[in-house]
Amino acid sequence: MKWLQLLILFYFVTPVIAKDCNDFLNLNLEKIIVTEATLIKDDGDLPSFCRVRGVINPDIGFEARLPDKNWNGKFFQAGCGGFCGLIEPDRNSHSNAINHALRKGYAAITTNGGHQGKHLGDAEWAKGNPAARKVYAFTVIKFTYDAGHHLIKRFYNQKPDYSYFSGCSNGGRLAAKAAQIYPNLFDGIISGCPILNLTENAGIFGPWLLQSNLNDKKNEILTIKFNAKLVWLEKYVLDKCDGLDGSNFFESNGKLLMWAGLADPLVLPQQTVDYYKNVRKLFGNNTDKFFKLFLVPGMGHCWEMESRIPDQMSMLTVIENWVEKEISPDFIPIKSLNMKSEVKDGFLRPFPLMAEY
Repeated sequence: MKWLQLLILFYFVTPVIAKDCNDFLNLNLEKIIVTEATLIKDDGDLPSFCRVRGVINPDIGFEARLPDKNWNGKFFQAGCGGFCGLIEPDRNSHSNAINHALRKGYAAITTNGGHQGKHLGDAEWAKGNPAARKVYAFTVIKFTYDAGHHLIKRFYNQKPDYSYFSGCSNGGRLAAKAAQIYPNLFDGIISGCPILNLTENAGIFGPWLLQSNLNDKKNEILTIKFNAKLVWLEKYVLDKCDGLDGSNFFESNGKLLMWAGLADPLVLPQQTVDYYKNVRKLFGNNTDKFFKLFLVPGMGHCWEMESRIPDQMSMLTVIENWVEKEISPDFIPIKSLNMKSEVKDGFLRPFPLMAEY
């Protein structure tokens, strides 16, 4: 039996041997085009990693970072903010970033959302391009997941043990979408300051109606008579819907961690609270088994700007513990800076409870 014990020990402690990073340049796949594969050994406090750049069909620009040593056996996928359009692997924040995961040993990937843009507020790409709009809306999630897993399998010769998704703002919307549409992809999902209702958030219907509600003859397209059709239209849409969003994610034992800043000027936190309440109406107390919402006092939108509250907290560690160790996040330790730059300890509690300092 001693040989069996040694074999088991060898299996669990033997490190994964990564292949040569340059091998990715020979990758010839229909759905993944690699344009660069470089071993990065000296990049600040980051561990050495294989940087893979390329395109995932259709037109999803990506950068993957795979540790060449001490891979933790996990996959991390980041969302993208605003209207996307940029590949930003070195974002110095907690939102739509991958370096904080790379430091923990993750193989991580980020994308431009399926199109090129001048900046995160550029939406010109969407005009007359329904295919790109669909990728941006949700299919980028699955395309990127499949590509990331393929790169991991090729580099480490094994699949990841756990897969996580994290995003904020539009990335937070993608996170919620991942739970709804792709319930079996990710073990844990982090959704920060999510834009859960694009129409309400942007307030586009009123301005659009005023500017665009005329046909070629300058007659109104949607008149007061249109209201009579809304009841029929609502019934038609609901009849075409599938099962309850989130039910499959709950059944797959996935975990969803959602957070919002109470000082967010872009995505009103009440929208996120309303979403949580609607989910709770459907699942009751079972909601606590797979979905937790945390509200952060004093925090703005996605940590995009340097802020005082909070200064440090790790949602990735929280979701890891929930998924892998079944430690329910009943509180999250945080460190914040007061106006005198003094560090103060505190912790967040899941809604409807509030943070304590």
